[in-house]
Amino acid sequence: MRTRRSLASVTAFVAGAVLVATLAPPALAEQRGETLRLVARVAAGASTPALQDSVRGVDVRGVTRLGHGIAVVTVEATDAHQAAAALNASPAVAGAAPDRRFTTAGAKAPGTTLDTYFPQQWDLWDAASKARAGGYGVDAPRAWTRTRGSRDVVVAVLDTGITPHPDLAGAALAPGYDFVSQTPGIRTGDGDGWDPDPRDEGDACTELDDPSSWHGTFVTGEIAAQRGRLGVAGEAPGVTIEPVRVLGGCGGTEADSIAAVEWASGGVVAGVPVNANPADVISMSLGSDGGACSSALQTAIDDATRRGSIVVAAAGNDGRSVADTSPANCAGVVSVVATTRSGALADYSNRGDARLSPTIAAPGGSAGAPIIGDTWTSTGAFSAPGNRGAIGAEAGTSMATPRVSAAIALLLSVHPGLGAGEVRRRLAATATRFPAGSSCDRTRCGAGIVNAGDLVGAKRVLVHATSTKAVGTARAGHRLTARVGTWRPAAQHVRYRWLRDGKPIAKATGRSYRLRTKDAGHRIAVRVLVQRAGATNSAATSAVRRVQR
Repeated sequence: MRTRRSLASVTAFVAGAVLVATLAPPALAEQRGETLRLVARVAAGASTPALQDSVRGVDVRGVTRLGHGIAVVTVEATDAHQAAAALNASPAVAGAAPDRRFTTAGAKAPGTTLDTYFPQQWDLWDAASKARAGGYGVDAPRAWTRTRGSRDVVVAVLDTGITPHPDLAGAALAPGYDFVSQTPGIRTGDGDGWDPDPRDEGDACTELDDPSSWHGTFVTGEIAAQRGRLGVAGEAPGVTIEPVRVLGGCGGTEADSIAAVEWASGGVVAGVPVNANPADVISMSLGSDGGACSSALQTAIDDATRRGSIVVAAAGNDGRSVADTSPANCAGVVSVVATTRSGALADYSNRGDARLSPTIAAPGGSAGAPIIGDTWTSTGAFSAPGNRGAIGAEAGTSMATPRVSAAIALLLSVHPGLGAGEVRRRLAATATRFPAGSSCDRTRCGAGIVNAGDLVGAKRVLVHATSTKAVGTARAGHRLTARVGTWRPAAQHVRYRWLRDGKPIAKATGRSYRLRTKDAGHRIAVRVLVQRAGATNSAATSAVRRVQR
């Protein structure tokens, strides 16, 4: 599978078939010597003429407000970094930096089978694991014993937009917004700029020979897919999704994402109606390899956090330090690295070091065990003939991020009103510890692998590690004895029920059972029910034994 290259020829945020948004260095305009865009903190009331009076060496052409104290400043200059320095010399400006570009990675060609895929979603619950209950997924089915999410909890997905995928039919949707602006090198797909329609028209990029990814639908499905359609299950299917489009054809700008963070969290963005459904969680499966968090982006995240939104962001897929990836390296963000089915750090995933540690890990998949999700058959426009909903398989921190966003949404469904600090504390306290011998530790991978079941306080599950058996001679007059097998964690109480042809035998509830003449020719098995304090009851049935005469 192909890797999307950055338009500015920098290393993309991708490993193999990873489907994740990337943030490239300064816009193409700088290289062509055209009008430049910079994001900055700008004093309230600073108009274009007033700002020009306080700046030397560049021509200020416009100031577009993105939120309170944040703006895009358009200048005429030959070098973006020199222009930033000139702006920062003004008492009305702070933290000016080139407006960077966001792009998405190429996607694996989807399949179109209509099979139910929940058994393959090991990242929700790995039934095949003998290492621990649910393996190293997020323990979603255990969380569902307490909540599948409340419609009062709003998750804003900042991505390529949303499509009417069959798996999302019936999901609760709040009116979103399209923040993809008409910027050189970026295709809006709908022929205009910011508008209230967040539909994904397709994000194909001809210059890079990259197909449409349907990335926003994939990520949204991980959170809120309604099981029973094409067959993918969302982790928090009961919450409300707020689709916010920030990536179009060939990407989007950092400025657009800054405006989207402000709007999604309930802030005021010039020319845009105030969001009537401020997000409890802002999920950002996008990032950059372009260095430190910009001052403008940090301000937007600080604003969102102050308003009560939890911002979750992907660590990146360059296999290097998360300290070089924005917005995951911004203060206050829940940053997410990717782990594999065995609980190890995915080789493509960025990781922590002495400069910065991520917050937490989540399943992101690998080539051998990818993440199953929702996509479309067309690799071009959404309106392409025959385009229809399908199932795809991807891997990346882009896939890990919505697993954490959904887990937080489930937590807020049972404990509404928790602040960002308390959410981070609970994520760390309930995370699944990395397996022995793993390449992960707290510095590299954060507190552990997100565990939605423990996060919402659901009961534990006992896992059967070795089989239950009925041993002895299967002949009338002889005795069969139950061997319970081993359970993890160990069972504290065991009850027995002997079965004849699948039906309970009256009063046969001991560990052993003496076969009778009337059992001859029939199939005998034993079912054991195991119990442990703080865990759900579990049961297992032995293989049948046919009784000889």
